[in-house]
Amino acid sequence: MSAETLQPKAIYEPVTKLEAFYTGGAVRVTRDHKHIACACGDEVKVLEVATGIVSRTLPGDSEPITSLAVSPDCRTLVSASRSLQVKQWDWTTGECKRTWKPHRAPVADLAIDASGGYVASGSADRAIKVTDLAGGYVTHHFTGHG
Repeated sequence: MSAETLQPKAIYEPVTKLEAFYTGGAVRVTRDHKHIACACGDEVKVLEVATGIVSRTLPGDSEPITSLAVSPDCRTLVSASRSLQVKQWDWTTGECKRTWKPHRAPVADLAIDASGGYVASGSADRAIKVTDLAGGYVTHHFTGHG
């Protein structure tokens, strides 16, 4: 093909547009890299990576979300808010499976273990608690230094 037949494109139109909604906060990518969960105020929005579409919005409790964790099987999402509530979600259906308050101060970080059966929560109360997700009880409680 010769250089004489090539013409630069004059008008560029977007194929898709992403709506602006993210204002900062916790973000987690699922292990299969198909979805992103992000804190948006007191809600959690789940986006499809391929399309950028918000596929699900998980309602909050009127306080900002402080941390998120996604299970290795990409079915369970755990969120924590400044209200001290931690919620376990089946985010594929949008159902809240359990709500509990494991700490006396906001949760700063959450992590789900490789089996998907336990969540560790680290809080501003200088404690780390490990909770059994199936049973809903704390299995370990670690406290900070004075």
